[in-house]
Amino acid sequence: MALRKTKEPRTINGYWRTGRRFTMLAEILGSEARARVLTVLLEAPRRPLHLRALIRRCGSGSSGVQRAVAQLEHIGIVRSQLDEAGRRAISLVDSHPLLRPLEALVAAAQAAEAAAPTVGAAARSVAERVHPRLRRRLPYLVEACRRAGAERAMLFGSATDVESADDPNDLDVVVRLGGPVEGRATRYFTLRVALEEAAGLPVDLIEEDALANPYLRGEVARTGVVILEAA
Repeated sequence: MALRKTKEPRTINGYWRTGRRFTMLAEILGSEARARVLTVLLEAPRRPLHLRALIRRCGSGSSGVQRAVAQLEHIGIVRSQLDEAGRRAISLVDSHPLLRPLEALVAAAQAAEAAAPTVGAAARSVAERVHPRLRRRLPYLVEACRRAGAERAMLFGSATDVESADDPNDLDVVVRLGGPVEGRATRYFTLRVALEEAAGLPVDLIEEDALANPYLRGEVARTGVVILEAA
């Protein structure tokens, strides 16, 4: 089901509001990773960012950020160079003709985010049951599931251990993929990559139909938090 823009407060099936700036930019640019990279570089002072710092500020998977940098470098809007210590530094090409329009686009997206309605009570309830490390990434996780045509998605395990002082090392997700059987495997692997980019963590993606292990089913029942439920 495709996202639709609206001026009214909306949640994703009662769980999370859409309209976040990365999501909006991703729809325009065709890639959430490119949206994150451009936003971080445009928001930073005009100085190079080392690749590790860029990945950290993007809050996304390293492979997705590196692919986005390579794509943006190919069209000439960013450059990467090795510094004296041999570290890769990324910077914008100030003379690129698209740089000023992109600055305006990012500013407009930030203004839209600031003016957007607050998150509804149902969305806050879900966020409070998810590890603090993942709360701000929930909209991107839900959006990835929606784009894959998921009918239901649930986080469990360390992702929902709100009492833990340790950050999750991976993301455990149970998903029910709708749609035809044909192409389902492709959608499964595409979704796993998208979830890894959104979470910045390795993802263990389990299809609901394959949840046969009784121990695992008990863990899901005990710790699972539904983030997407198709109407």
